[in-house]
Amino acid sequence: MIYRPVFVFVLSVKLLGEKVTRSKVIALVLCMIGITFITLFTHSQKEKDGQTHSSTPTGYLFCILSVLAYALYEVLYAVVERNSPIPEEERNDVMESFLFVGLMGVFNCILLLPGLFIVKAIGLEGPFEWPSGNVGGQIATVAFLETGFHMFLLACIAVKGPVFAAVGQILIIPTGYVYDAIQGGTHTFGNYVGVFFIIFGFLVMQEFDWTKQLIDKIGLHVFGIKNNGGVDGGRSYSILSDEEQAKELGSVM
Repeated sequence: MIYRPVFVFVLSVKLLGEKVTRSKVIALVLCMIGITFITLFTHSQKEKDGQTHSSTPTGYLFCILSVLAYALYEVLYAVVERNSPIPEEERNDVMESFLFVGLMGVFNCILLLPGLFIVKAIGLEGPFEWPSGNVGGQIATVAFLETGFHMFLLACIAVKGPVFAAVGQILIIPTGYVYDAIQGGTHTFGNYVGVFFIIFGFLVMQEFDWTKQLIDKIGLHVFGIKNNGGVDGGRSYSILSDEEQAKELGSVM
């Protein structure tokens, strides 16, 4: 799931004609660096605590296929939304996303309910029992939150595009860390570094003036790349020699 934005970005370029801009590429790179930090430090901490887990190539393959399938679903929804026969001035992207989720739930019930009776009839499923205690309320709460999240996700895809929505979903990680901290949880310094990269990547995606200026300064100071002007997507850049970089930095200072 966490690497889905990369698949979404590639598919958006191919299927939606999404522009490959500097802000989007840098935002994705920053988020992936952040996720890698969190994954490595979390895995290292679990090993120190004696928690081990096994993995297989087949498991990795199914994970990649599931991430790719969900990324394709998000991009295809954007394709259908943009090619809607309804005139643009008469569209309501938010309400259309709500309607889509509702219809999807209805069709899922129609398609999946017969399967419940089939598995019971052939003996693969035991007797049906209603959830006891607070379990029923917990299931209903999770279902309500998941449905609401999915409605919001599709509305975000329709309004801002699938790449923005995919990067925005990564903010679930920093949000979880905040909640965990409130509950008294602790994390390593590397985890918080990863959270910083994720949040900064999302801010870069917003294309604020200050993030653009900061990226230009980092590009010039660290990599010797000068922004020659223009708007993102139509800018031109020059790779400076050491002498040109020193001269440019002297004029900036």
